[in-house]
This record gives sequence, structure tokens and C-alpha cells, in this order.
Amino acid sequence: MEGISTNISSLLGNPNHTTTETCDETLQKIFWVVNGVLALIIFAGNTLTCVIFLSTTILRQQIMNIFLVSLAVSDILMAIMVVPGYTVFCAGCKYLSTDTCWILAQTKDIVFSSSFFSLLAITYDRYLAVLRPLQYSSKMTRTKVTCMVIAIWVIPALVATARNIWWQTQEEEKAKVINQVYNVILVFLLVVLPAIIMTVVNSMIIRAIRTQRRKTIPMRDSLSSTSTVQESSCEETRAASVRKRKGTSACAAVVLVFVLSWVPRSIYNFAFVVGRADLVTPLLVKLSMFFLLLQSCVNPFIYSFYRTDFRQAAKRLFKFCH
Repeated sequence: MEGISTNISSLLGNPNHTTTETCDETLQKIFWVVNGVLALIIFAGNTLTCVIFLSTTILRQQIMNIFLVSLAVSDILMAIMVVPGYTVFCAGCKYLSTDTCWILAQTKDIVFSSSFFSLLAITYDRYLAVLRPLQYSSKMTRTKVTCMVIAIWVIPALVATARNIWWQTQEEEKAKVINQVYNVILVFLLVVLPAIIMTVVNSMIIRAIRTQRRKTIPMRDSLSSTSTVQESSCEETRAASVRKRKGTSACAAVVLVFVLSWVPRSIYNFAFVVGRADLVTPLLVKLSMFFLLLQSCVNPFIYSFYRTDFRQAAKRLFKFCH
């Protein structure tokens, strides 16, 4: 088992790329503290996010929020499992728990991959809501949404489990070759391709939102010449448009932060894929994980900034607790 654990090459960060010869123990201790603080913020912020979304009837009925809860659960698992487990005992200078690292690395892969799939689902939901509103009800039925949520978690579990099959059934050298090919495929399918798709689609969504916003200005200016009933109807339409725009902007911001936070980790991954491990410094290793944790930290703040309904639900929750 020790040989297996030492050589498992995880898609999103290999357990033992960092060696004692290249590891800076002072740097490691600094990032232990920093990552620990981030983990506490991640856990508190995303737990609160789940409570707010699930305890508020209006928010719970919005399909987009189901995927946001899935993303929050991924972030919570990162805080309670990846940070204290993998980053300390499997990616440290000395404290390598080789007997269990394959389990921790697999857990890490599931958490990170489920985040990608959650964001893809959020992007698809916003694409339909903004660019294909007439198709939204037929595309996002309860059954289809349930299947999407199941897929968000089952596919990453299968992907992570598949990696361990050849490490435990094949000879070490053959397993290394298989794993390298597998890494190239997964880096493209689970990192590069989703990032491109989310960036392109969210750019389309943002352009559409801006176009809709420009159209609402003439409508608002013409209200003075309409009847009271027409004015009220136009105001309701505009208010609904504003709510959808802010909700979509929040999701676009989450996706943008997520994609940007993966740049250092992607450089880290591709360096090993192309055989240039010499480009990976201890600082890059630590920063790549730091930015992944940081993006999980900021999601609740993004919701609070962009979404009035989220802020109001949070205020009601705090008043109820007091």
C-alpha cells in the first residue's frame, strides 16, 4: 500500500510531488496557518449559505439555488476534509500518511470535480434563464434537475475511483504510464474544457444582460405617459428583470472567480503532464492550493453583494436566532 500511496498521481495535485529536498518548512507552516483560517471561513460561510437557501421557501424554490447549495457542500467538504487531511498529511514536508493518502487524494478529486460540475450546472441554468427563457420550464424539470445533481456527485466519484483500479491491479511502471495518459485526458476534460465553456457562455450571458438593461431604460422613461395599471405592470416586469439580472451576475462572478483561481493550479498540473516538474516551486504549490481555498471563501460574500433576496433572508435568519 505504501508504494501505491506514494505514486498515486492525482489530477488536481499529486500527493507526493513535494519532497523534503525542495520543501520549505517555514513556508509550509505559514500556509498551514493561512489555510487553516481560510478553512474556518469556508466552513462558516458556506454552512450559513446552505442554511439560508434551504430554510427560505422562496430561495429554496429557485432551481439555480439547488446548484449553489451543491457548490457550497463541495466547499464545506473542502474545509473539513481536504485542508486538514490532504494538505497536511499528504502534501507536507514530513507528515506523510502514506497508508491513507490514496483515500484523502481520492476525496480531494471528488470535491474539486464536483465543484466543476456544479458550476457547469449553474452556467447551464443561467444560459437557459437568460438566453432561452421560453425553454427553461421544459428543460429544467424536477426530474432533470435531480438527475443533474446526482450526476454532479456520482461522475466525480467514478472518475476518482477509476484511478485507483490500475494502481492496485497493474505493475508500478505500467500503472504510471496509464496514469499519465489518464491525467492528460482529465486535465483537458475536467479543467480546460469546462473553464472555456463557462467563460464563453458567461460572456454571452453578460452581453445579453447588458442588452436587456438598455431596453429597460426606455420602458422606464415612458411610464409617465401610461395608465396606473400599465405603470404597475411595467414596474413589476422591471423588478423581476432586475432580480434575475442580479442573480445571474452573482453566478457569473462565482464562475469568473473560480476560473481565475484555477490558473496557478492548472500551471502546476500541466508542468507535470508535459514533464517539466522543475518549473514547480514550493511557493507555486502552496499558492495554487491557497487560491483554490480563497475562491471557496468568497462565494458567500458574492451572494451577499449581488443578491438582495439573499441578504434579506440572512437578516431574517439572524433576527430569528436572536
